[in-house]
Amino acid sequence: MDCMERFIGKAKNFCVALNREINARGRGTQKKLAEETGISPGLISSLKEGHTLGSPETRKKLAIALGFKNCDELVKKWRKLEPKEVGFHSTTEFNDDDERDEKFDLAQKLITIQEDVIASLKKSIMSLEDQVMRLSLEIESLRESAQVADAE
Repeated sequence: MDCMERFIGKAKNFCVALNREINARGRGTQKKLAEETGISPGLISSLKEGHTLGSPETRKKLAIALGFKNCDELVKKWRKLEPKEVGFHSTTEFNDDDERDEKFDLAQKLITIQEDVIASLKKSIMSLEDQVMRLSLEIESLRESAQVADAE
């Protein structure tokens, strides 16, 4: 499974969880979400029904407005419960690539950490290069001063 398939799978799982969360909260939830987030009711409906996946920012905004820290928390809540347990029927089902999703998430986190470390090291190297350049100029200036003093 490539990176894009994993991304799409995670987005689809969000749509399923969003559908279940909105249905469980009842009437007015979708309208309230639209008002709170500035996301159009039509887009929320399309996401809820799985007609569109939306952007990661849109999905995150909705998850936070529903009281979750992130999209994954919303998905995890609904993965644990079957639709019949919460009193409604859902025609949408989760993508069952849990283990792969977790490994993918860990890999993404590691990549982010590596990128941060590399960026930090590059800044440190640039700072050290600047210090070396400044010290070289000071040494050169001191040599020139010493030569002038010796000449006098």
